[in-house]
Amino acid sequence: MCSTCFKADINLKRCEGCKAYWYCSRECQKKSWPDHKFTCEEVEGSGRVERRIRSLMSNPLLGLYIQITLALEFDMVNHPEDSREPFEAQIEVVIEPTTLSALASLLDGQRPQKKMQGMLQLTQLISPLSVGVNEAMTHSRNEVWRSAREKMDARGHPNVRVGLLDIATDGTHSATCFPVHVSERILHAIRNQHRVRVPIMEHGFLAVPTTVHKCMEYLNLSIRYDTNNEWMLRTNVRHLDKQTIFAAREARPGQQSAASYFGEKMMREVIYMPRFWTVESAI
Repeated sequence: MCSTCFKADINLKRCEGCKAYWYCSRECQKKSWPDHKFTCEEVEGSGRVERRIRSLMSNPLLGLYIQITLALEFDMVNHPEDSREPFEAQIEVVIEPTTLSALASLLDGQRPQKKMQGMLQLTQLISPLSVGVNEAMTHSRNEVWRSAREKMDARGHPNVRVGLLDIATDGTHSATCFPVHVSERILHAIRNQHRVRVPIMEHGFLAVPTTVHKCMEYLNLSIRYDTNNEWMLRTNVRHLDKQTIFAAREARPGQQSAASYFGEKMMREVIYMPRFWTVESAI
């Protein structure tokens, strides 16, 4: 799918810089560049999961979902007066098996395959971030935010909300930090309940989600149905992820742990309910 016009095309060309954007024509690539140049970077040299995280954050369609999620979490539509204030949030992710049968085997404690194909999935949005970060880190994060804020102002968008989003993979404080923004058109779409493209649907469009968890569910489903891995969000399931998934059956909801976050994801997303949970436990 073209990253600019979202048209399905068998002759897509990949961006040589970040390897995450796809284009159906030179015209679409040129049209995308004024925005894409701020996130386009080589991602091949980092670790497997780090590359998938960077692919997620540079994907234009999934980026819309992330913007909607943040706008809903911070109630930006009803608080336009905060447009110059920074915000901070963290998204927990896991590498989940691409098939439900493989997921079931991990949950049942069966001996897993040595190599199991997985995909990046979002499990929880956390905000505001926990306090207790040292002064040097706080200063560093402020500099990242300030630089992103200045770039947005220079592009003529002084009222666009700019913040910092951490992506964590193991339920700990170790995370990759990204400057993010929520565009005015996203707020307009939420305010007027416009429709957004959802590639898993026959007609391709669905009303803007009205809750954070529903938006994350749509994003996860979109990743799940990218079976050709055009978005570069698939990789082998790590041993750490297998442990997290196995522990999810016994984790208590509300705990601040990767296993608890994954268990809550299975409890609320429709795709799991017929296979893993009774009607009573899914409610």
